[in-house]
Amino acid sequence: MAVITISDQSALIASGGDDNSISLTRIDAGDSGCRPLLNQVLRIPKAHACAVTAIALLPQDRTSIDRARTRNEPYKCRLATSSPEQRLKIWSVIIRAEGKDSDAIDVRKEANLPTFVADASSMDLWPSTSGDAKLFLCGVGIDIWTMNPDEPAIKVD
Repeated sequence: MAVITISDQSALIASGGDDNSISLTRIDAGDSGCRPLLNQVLRIPKAHACAVTAIALLPQDRTSIDRARTRNEPYKCRLATSSPEQRLKIWSVIIRAEGKDSDAIDVRKEANLPTFVADASSMDLWPSTSGDAKLFLCGVGIDIWTMNPDEPAIKVD
């Protein structure tokens, strides 16, 4: 599971499952702020050939986040997923402010890459000051990739 903050009142949760799917859920704080509202849920069936065992979200750069908040523009981020099939998949995620259902979340697969890491079990991001992030994919071994939140390219380090 991975979580990123979209705004002061909203967050995006990404999770993978044994059914090979990915789920993206947007939650918003309720009027009282005590009980979150599940406003948008999107399930991507058959995202991988087997169970999704590692997942990470790469948020936008700070300028893009502020622009999305102040101008009511769509929020954009990238999602990385992996499974024991030894594939790393990168997804583009766009969340529109309007709408309260799954139609307000758009997901597009950007990359389907091979990895030498068998039995992927975890994934994490290590942001850098340059705006790039190091993506660590762990299982039987470790793979390190460089991701930029504003460019579709991803490269092996």
